[in-house]
This record gives sequence, C-alpha cells and structure tokens, in this order.
Amino acid sequence: MKSTLTLLSLFLAASLSLTLITCSSSEYICIKVKKSDLMPDSNELSMDSLIVGGIKIGKMAQRYYNKTIELGGGGNSFTGFTIPEYLIDTEFGTYTATVAPVTMLIVGLSKQRPITVVFTVTPDTISTTIN
Repeated sequence: MKSTLTLLSLFLAASLSLTLITCSSSEYICIKVKKSDLMPDSNELSMDSLIVGGIKIGKMAQRYYNKTIELGGGGNSFTGFTIPEYLIDTEFGTYTATVAPVTMLIVGLSKQRPITVVFTVTPDTISTTIN
C-alpha cells in the first residue's frame, strides 16, 4: 500500500507541478501547494471576464427580446436593444452591438491582449467566436 501511495503522490506532484513534503504519518499523502499554482494568470482572468461580460449582455438582450413592448421590451425583436452604459467600457474590455430583429452580434475587445470575442445572440442561444 505504501508504494502505491508513493507512486500516486509522485504522479500527482509531477502532473500538477506540485512540491511533495514529508508527513509524520504513513497514512497520509502530503503535498505542498503554492497559492500561485491555483490562481489563474492575469491574461486568463481577463479573457474569462471578457467572455462573462459578453454573455451577460447577451442574456440581457434575450430578456429584452422576450419582453412585450408594453413592458419595455422588444416584443420578439432585438430592435431597440442597447448595451447598458456601465457595460460598454469595463475593466477588461469594451463592447459594441450590431442589432437586427432576430439576431444580434456583440463584439468584445480585450484591453489586456489583442483578442476579440464575437457573440452571436439569437432568442434561444448565445455562441462565441474568439479571434
């Protein structure tokens, strides 16, 4: 059993780039993990935030589409939807929208990296393309 645990701990340490430390008991596998190993880098975080922001805008557009005109919505149309002012320019990117009655394109431009994410919004779906 001890050799199996040793092989398992070595495998885990190697595959996750972690540091093994010794334990006072043979029943435990001890692995030392640096906090930075668990945190995403700033580029990954900015990309994820850009995508989350675009999906949030897409969901708002879908709610607008499904809401009746009398309640301030589009009445089964994206026409008239605008991105809220506070979401146009965020810490991680800027967003623009091209609106058509049944399809809408949202373009998110990253401020940290030269990356553009295009969100295609329909009444039922939101798809993304990363350029």
